[in-house]
Amino acid sequence: MTEDRIFAWLLVIVYVTYSIIKINVQKIKKFNGNSIEIDISKYDIVILNSFILIEVVIIFFFIFFPKYFIWAKADFSIYVRICGFVLCVFALCLFIWTHKHLGIYFFNSLKIKKNHKLIVSGPYKFVRHPMYSTYYIFNTGIFLISSNYFIGILWLSCLTVLVLYRFRKEEEMLRMKFGIEYINYHRITPAFIPYFKLNGKTVKSIEKPEVLN
Repeated sequence: MTEDRIFAWLLVIVYVTYSIIKINVQKIKKFNGNSIEIDISKYDIVILNSFILIEVVIIFFFIFFPKYFIWAKADFSIYVRICGFVLCVFALCLFIWTHKHLGIYFFNSLKIKKNHKLIVSGPYKFVRHPMYSTYYIFNTGIFLISSNYFIGILWLSCLTVLVLYRFRKEEEMLRMKFGIEYINYHRITPAFIPYFKLNGKTVKSIEKPEVLN
């Protein structure tokens, strides 16, 4: 088996592992009869599912029809590709850690329960959106493993489009729900990269904004 085929199947292994974890998370997460207080998920779940479908199709063709991707081959060294695999494993661990602390408050779409709690433990001590950070690490790892510019650019671009669409709405939604508590958390905790922005300032009052449509 050639080096490219070995790493192609490693790509399958990490993606299948991610899918298994994701399925188990959905099974474990229970609604527990709590009603939804805020729901602005009109389009984001459609965008998310579209990107997932694109990723699955691309992986399928990359594994079984690799000749169509030769034009975008990056020729990364075996050590760089191994680093990509390590990044993916690290991202999967972060994914599990994030879900462990988020628990029943996780939604694929932009929703908040009536009894929703602001999570500031685990990875949320370091960044406000560890799930997005995890996906960037994971997709970067996929890029390095595949050693293919088309896959790397496509996956990271799709993720960036999703984050740009959701990030501001999610921030406003959390600010509306938690008010001062979230605004203070926002001021001392960076969005994606630990220790990137820390000023330690707090406020005593804040007007709750309207959630963006």
